[in-house]
Amino acid sequence: MEEPGSRGSRGPIVAAIAVLVAAAIAILVVALIVTGFLADGGAPSPGASAGDGGPSPVAPTGGLRLEYQVVPDGGADPSEADIAAVAAVIARRLDVTGIVAPSVTTTPSGSIVVELAVDPSDEGTAKAVRLLIGTTGRIDFVPLGTTPVEDGQPVDIARHPPLFSGGQVASAGIGQEQGGLRVVDLTLGPDAAALFAAYTRNHIGEFFAIVVDGVALTVPVIQSAIEGGEVQITAAGEGGFPLDEAQALVTIIGSGPLPFPVQEVADNLP
Repeated sequence: MEEPGSRGSRGPIVAAIAVLVAAAIAILVVALIVTGFLADGGAPSPGASAGDGGPSPVAPTGGLRLEYQVVPDGGADPSEADIAAVAAVIARRLDVTGIVAPSVTTTPSGSIVVELAVDPSDEGTAKAVRLLIGTTGRIDFVPLGTTPVEDGQPVDIARHPPLFSGGQVASAGIGQEQGGLRVVDLTLGPDAAALFAAYTRNHIGEFFAIVVDGVALTVPVIQSAIEGGEVQITAAGEGGFPLDEAQALVTIIGSGPLPFPVQEVADNLP
């Protein structure tokens, strides 16, 4: 696949990213606190609670405290189980950042409280954490046919149903292409790999978008059949993906999207 206007492809699939729109895909521009983590998709850290009602560590005096309300999505109201599932995803996201023993708990009123051993006066860190928690993070792989869409533009999912979504990605990691550029490597699960191979084989010359929260992250053109389920995403610019952006993308793929959106309703920021 090739980005419109580019000259050739690099790797099994090159999703060249010219511009990341921070407001729409903020998760990709989060400056995470600790570098070098990998998304393991595992359970929350031993100190974290995701709505189990048990005791959880409290952030030291002066630590960052954020409270979120889970909001309806598509006319559906979240149940207690949905709220607990949202809390679990938030805990997984925080766990891989390297923050020690984050506390993620639900309240009787249905809100989610996040407490971290982070100085709330550190604006950069507080912003990074808030973006990481508050971004829904739904990723879709969307055939567009002959309809061109620019990077950063919304994609009508009802008009262009996804071929598959982020849940069909078996693994994600940070790698390098042959030229030394930093990339994000995706391995599709068997079903998605078969769908992707069949679709790309039969739709050469058409557009295909990778969409995050309803907004096109990149819109390459299919140049040839993509076999084997190996997808490589790279960013334009010297060196390819900045490390923090690559880490953020791997994190959101590894933890999965929030089942329902959240809205921040309280904080202890100065």
